[in-house]
Amino acid sequence: MGGKNKQRTKGNLRPSNSGRAAELLAKEKGTVPGFIGFGTTQSDLGYVPAIQGAEEIDSLVDSDFRMVLRKLSKKDVTTKLKDHDRRVREATQQAFEKLILKVKKHLAPYLRSLMGYWLMAQCDTYTPAACAAKDAFEAAFPPSKQPEAIAFCKDEITSYFYFLYKSRTVPEEEREAKFYRVVTCSLLALKKLLCLLPDNELDSLEEKFKSLLSQNKFWKYGKHSVPQIRSAYFELVSALCQRIPQVMKEEASKVSPSVLLSIDDSDPIVCPALWEAVLYTLTTVEDCWLHVNAKKSVFPKLSTVIREGGRGLATVIYPYLLPFISKLPQSVTDPKLDFFKNFLTSLVAGLSTERIKTSFTESSAVISAFFECLRFIMQQNLGEQEIEQMLVNDQLIPFIDAVLKEPGLPHGQLFNHLAETLSAWEDKADVEKDGKTTHNLENVLLSFWKRLSEICVKKINEQEADVKSVLGVSNLLQVLQKPKSSLKSNKKKTSKVRFADETPEDNKENEQCVSSEGENNEGSESTTEPSLHLDSSSLVSPLRKKPLEDLVCKLAEMSIKYVNEQMSEPHLRFLSLLLDSFSSSQVFKMLLGDEKESIVKAKPLEITKLIQNNPAVQFLYRKLVGLLNEDQRKYADLLVDILYSALRCCDGDMERKDVLDDLTKEDLEWNSLLQVIEKACSSSDKHALVAPWLKGDTLGEKLVALADCLCNKNLESTVSSQSYFSEQWTLLSLVLSQHVKNDYLIEEVYVERIIVKLHETLSKTKDLSEAEKSDSPVSFICDVAYNYFSSAEGCLLMPSSEDLLLTLFQLCSQSKEKTHLPDFLTCKLKNTCLSGVNLLVHKTSDSHGQSTFLRLSALWLKQQVQASPLDNTSLQVLLSAVDDLLNTLVESEDASLLGVYIGSVLPSNTEWENMRQSLPVQWLHRPLLEGRLSLNYECFKTDFKEQDTKTLPSHLCTSALLSKMTLVALKKKIVLENNVLEEIRENKDLSETTFENAMLKPMCETLTYISKDQLLSHKLLKKLGTGPKTNLPENLQTLLNTLVPLLLFRARPVQIAVYHMLYKLMPELPQYDQDNLKSYGDEEEEPALLMPENPSYGEAALELSNKDPKTFFTEELQLSIRETSTLPYHIPHLACSVYHMTLKDLPAMVRLWWNSSEKRVFNIVDRFTSKYVSNVLSFQEISSVQTSTQLFNGMTVKARATTREVMATYTIEDIVIELIIQLPSNYPLGSISVESGKRVGVAVQQWRNWMLQLSTYLTHQLMGDVKNHFLITVSLQGIDDPVRSNHERGYKIQK
Repeated sequence: MGGKNKQRTKGNLRPSNSGRAAELLAKEKGTVPGFIGFGTTQSDLGYVPAIQGAEEIDSLVDSDFRMVLRKLSKKDVTTKLKDHDRRVREATQQAFEKLILKVKKHLAPYLRSLMGYWLMAQCDTYTPAACAAKDAFEAAFPPSKQPEAIAFCKDEITSYFYFLYKSRTVPEEEREAKFYRVVTCSLLALKKLLCLLPDNELDSLEEKFKSLLSQNKFWKYGKHSVPQIRSAYFELVSALCQRIPQVMKEEASKVSPSVLLSIDDSDPIVCPALWEAVLYTLTTVEDCWLHVNAKKSVFPKLSTVIREGGRGLATVIYPYLLPFISKLPQSVTDPKLDFFKNFLTSLVAGLSTERIKTSFTESSAVISAFFECLRFIMQQNLGEQEIEQMLVNDQLIPFIDAVLKEPGLPHGQLFNHLAETLSAWEDKADVEKDGKTTHNLENVLLSFWKRLSEICVKKINEQEADVKSVLGVSNLLQVLQKPKSSLKSNKKKTSKVRFADETPEDNKENEQCVSSEGENNEGSESTTEPSLHLDSSSLVSPLRKKPLEDLVCKLAEMSIKYVNEQMSEPHLRFLSLLLDSFSSSQVFKMLLGDEKESIVKAKPLEITKLIQNNPAVQFLYRKLVGLLNEDQRKYADLLVDILYSALRCCDGDMERKDVLDDLTKEDLEWNSLLQVIEKACSSSDKHALVAPWLKGDTLGEKLVALADCLCNKNLESTVSSQSYFSEQWTLLSLVLSQHVKNDYLIEEVYVERIIVKLHETLSKTKDLSEAEKSDSPVSFICDVAYNYFSSAEGCLLMPSSEDLLLTLFQLCSQSKEKTHLPDFLTCKLKNTCLSGVNLLVHKTSDSHGQSTFLRLSALWLKQQVQASPLDNTSLQVLLSAVDDLLNTLVESEDASLLGVYIGSVLPSNTEWENMRQSLPVQWLHRPLLEGRLSLNYECFKTDFKEQDTKTLPSHLCTSALLSKMTLVALKKKIVLENNVLEEIRENKDLSETTFENAMLKPMCETLTYISKDQLLSHKLLKKLGTGPKTNLPENLQTLLNTLVPLLLFRARPVQIAVYHMLYKLMPELPQYDQDNLKSYGDEEEEPALLMPENPSYGEAALELSNKDPKTFFTEELQLSIRETSTLPYHIPHLACSVYHMTLKDLPAMVRLWWNSSEKRVFNIVDRFTSKYVSNVLSFQEISSVQTSTQLFNGMTVKARATTREVMATYTIEDIVIELIIQLPSNYPLGSISVESGKRVGVAVQQWRNWMLQLSTYLTHQLMGDVKNHFLITVSLQGIDDPVRSNHERGYKIQK
């Protein structure tokens, strides 16, 4: 049998032992034997026949087919895919499609026998399998040919479906499921046959279908326990009614109860097919009600379903309700009043179910169905007053009331459907020539408005009115006042029921469109503001206008009463919303009431006339202004909305501007003005109303006066509360920061005048005392300026804005001792300034060169460091402000902006000379500042006497400023025009002074950030040597000739900076010297750097008694400009680093030198290396072996760090070789020992030869990498020639 896990040789086609035994048995006895396997039950023993001629099949059949045949030959029910597995059905159809594409027309002889199964497969309950079958069918027949193919095989198809197959070969537990699937597929396939068969072929099948329908077993499927079977049954019934209606009429006694008595089936699988079958039954079988008791058996079931909200299927069931009642004969609905009342009452009751309340789509379906049925019933029974009254008073009005009371229901859906219903009745009344019909519709509409007015008044006429109900009434009235055209434009295009006599312009009917969509647009609840002027053709109907206006006036009068008496917020909110939709003179006249005229201040003649002639303006002056000025901040938002509604009643923009100008002068408080302007910013319609006023002189002058008042405010003039004072600043911020179409709210001239006032006040801040600054408006100015800068994107900065920005920058750049500003104000100033600079950098216009701020700020900085006395703190604050400014400038799209700005600050040669000449004597004294002063981001710290350090020299301040700028530029990879290297080269003669060292520190630290690319793209003056010509390019030779001499520069920062720059250049040099390599052995020896006697970090060895001490060999050398604590160790550490790298990379060279040294040097080097270096190198070598991921075929490698050993074991077939390599204690000076462990299958002489070669290689190696030794170890085995030749070639190179 063989081992279970034994690997079979690839390509071996010979069967296993058991297969060969079966084949031999067959050859001897002449029969194919069988074997008893393991089945799933006792009765199924899994009989597995052997395959005769397996050897021949394997050798002759394609490998892919061979694999498939083997899998198909499996008979064990556990390991094979079972026949009833749905994946098998899908795969079968996919394979069938491939077969069809191959055989094409040769399929024709087998088509009759296949078509029945094929249709059934297309109706598979497993969708992927059905889709695969349909794909195969379409691959064989294009859609135009499918009916012809079905007709060709119709007899065979029907014969096949008469026998509902029940397989006896299927195991018991699978038989029932397969039977249900076969029945379902058979019913659906019969439906598909009816749908695809041409009309002229149907008559020939009538007899066969009659035979099918005559079986009682068929009609029982409508009550089957399996939903899929019931659904397929009802789909087939619909198809039968549609395609062979005469046959179904003959079976009316069976089809009617089977379909109509199932009307309460609420299974989601069955329901769609059931209701379609119901409608087709009512349409096809006219006498269906003779075979069922509608009032006792059908209608109670229907009532229960809709009273329960469709049992979660409202979106499916409710669209069928209108077609259902439209097909009911009068004989089954009499008495009509009771039937329709019960029907609609049940429908309304469904709204109260929890599922309907929580589902938008379900509730929308109920609302849609209610209005569809209501309109149909009204249309069919117009003129019957009892039914009309029932529909309006007992159904429509209670339905509206129920929806208004329930906030979870979609009010927008109800309001839109109601508006459409009213529009339909109004249109019919307008176009109907029959006076009786018009009279009846007018009575219906009057009754509706009377009852609607009653429920609206009831909801509003309460002291504690419910806010949600009030809002609902407001939204309802707003929708009802919209013209019909606006309702249509707000709705998506959906299928809906049409009543032919309601739409005389389109009488075409689509009989198949018997239902409306249950789902509506959820967003239709949102409303838009009405236009100022409506087109005359889109106005509401006269039948609606008068009752709607009367209702609005009644509700407005009621609301203002509660507002006047108790300032009721719900009523004020309702009034605000009502006037927003109904801003008419009639409504405002009602709001004024019969009270005597209130006293109004003397007004200009034109305003007086407006007050007398316009009720809206009269209400504005006599009531609204008083409410606004009564400090009613809680209701200011609502009152301002009413103000805008009143403004809509003015005739034109000039009237509105005159009214607002007059109110601005005296009547409106600052808070009210703020609210009016905020509303204008929030709505384009409102802004259009007041735009002339916003741009006018009256408002502009008042705002300028406000800015002057606020900026000059002092302690004595404080009469307002802090919140009121803050609102005034908010108003200024609003008019400066808000924009409409990239334009200011007010005229630009007033914007500039306000900014000038802010700038003047900010400039005076520097001269105020600390007590005065505590009450200064600096904080508010910062807030206003910040909002202005932050929102001005797209608007160019005006001159006054740049002046303000300069003052902000100057305040940020001065120390607290000079500005006397608290920290929070300093922080505000900084943020405001940066927002302005950010705007300047990112503005669209490319006008940086003409920027007043950039030009003046650069001049001011230059003057500060050259002429103004600065102490340590002042200079630090200045540098911090410059750092923030430059980091913002870097973000500009103009890459040259930062370089240009730094160039503007850079002194000229004359200015440099003047600053050097003005240096005080004490700044040239060496011990004065050495190691105590930093010019960059460290704090300035001195311990001198105050009189000695009161101010810093201008030369030092200028250098510090340029250093800061250069550092920012290089960190952002900005290439400066003035290279700092030239400055270092020019200052070489002054390098011994402490001042120059202090200046070079930050400058040199800056140079360490220079990248290799920046170094190679330098702009230094050409400097070529006089010696032999080299292969180096001129720019690289100039750079080396500039940098290399600076390694001997006496200032350490320069040496370190040059080291870092040269370190980056080293990789560039070898490529130019490859052709000129020469020996340097004959050159004179330079003085050697001796190793330190103890290469430890001071007393580190004493501190780490239990650990390995830190030495110069274990720690990496870090050369830093500012770090001075480890300065005494740098030179010895550097010497140790050189020795360490030489031992590691060139061990053979060091070994040769060591062996040729005199005895004293030999012993010293041996002891020193063994003590400090060997352990480090050995550990690195052993670790490299341990962590290596390189794999060797047949060889394992183990490393032991403690004994410095590496053991390699090589195994191939019967040969075993073991090598042990041990590093000496003075590695790499001493010889590496190679010892043999196991060796099986290798001759002694051969083994000695290998050991000799390996020892020779390890002794003379030039590179010290133990990992590579084992590559040689493998190649030494001589297993094959390529490896041996690789070794031999490598050994020659080493020699």
